[in-house]
This record gives sequence, C-alpha cells and structure tokens, in this order.
Amino acid sequence: MYPLTHFLFALVIASVLHLYQIFNIYFVILTAIIGVLVDLDHYLHRIIKFKDYNIKNCWNRSILHKDKKQRTLIHHKKGAMIISVILLGIYFISKSLFLAGAIGYYSHIFLDNLHYKLKEKIKFKEFGFIVRMPIHELIFEVILAILVLLIYL
Repeated sequence: MYPLTHFLFALVIASVLHLYQIFNIYFVILTAIIGVLVDLDHYLHRIIKFKDYNIKNCWNRSILHKDKKQRTLIHHKKGAMIISVILLGIYFISKSLFLAGAIGYYSHIFLDNLHYKLKEKIKFKEFGFIVRMPIHELIFEVILAILVLLIYL
C-alpha cells in the first residue's frame, strides 16, 4: 500500500477514538504519522543497498524494481513480536502513546498483508515520483478521506 493509504487508515481509526474522547487531536496526528513511518525501513534498505540518499530515486527504484528484501524485520512476525514488547513497555509510561503506536503500527501491518489479485493499476508520475496504484487502493483512499471529512465536519 502507498503511504497515503496507511496515513488515512490510521487517521480514521484514531479519529473515531477522538470522537469518543479517548484521544486528543495530537495523538490522532501522531497515530497517522506512525502509520506511515513504519515504511521507513524500505528507504533505509535502499540507502544501504544502493548508497543513494535521494528519496525520489529510492521511491522510483522501489516501484519499478520490487525487491523482496526491502521489507526489514519490522514487517515480519519476529519484528512484530519485538515491536509488541516495546509497545507493552510504552503502555506503562503512557497509555495514549501506547495506543497511538499500536494503532499506527498494526494498522500498517494489516494493510500490508491484504493481498488482492486485481491487476488493473493506475499509472502516473507526479513531481518525478512514479506511481502504480491498484484501482481498489485509490477507491479505498477516497472512502477513507470521506470518512475523515464526515468525522470532523
């Protein structure tokens, strides 16, 4: 999934908690950001493998040449267990921070593990970044954006 999808999905979940006054707006934003930051491992992998710090080059290489190894430990079961232990430690410090981290991380992993066999993709280039997005993901993003608007209007 693309970063916007991860951001919006975590944002919707956290926004619902905000509606029920479980979260303040700062934790809503933090949750959505954590949902995206989980993918920093892809960028770090590209830096290590290709010695290229240019985000656009790393992004485009990742889109054009899928690399099975770009998902590091945090995207696998062992990494999820480590993250879970870290989150458990955070729970005893701050329940809101724990919840933000858990929702951000687990919503990201959940979306990454949804596998669709749909082949039809929208292909375009924006600001030099190549995008090959499945149509179902674009529809999902629109639905999530509408939900965010409905929650806050």
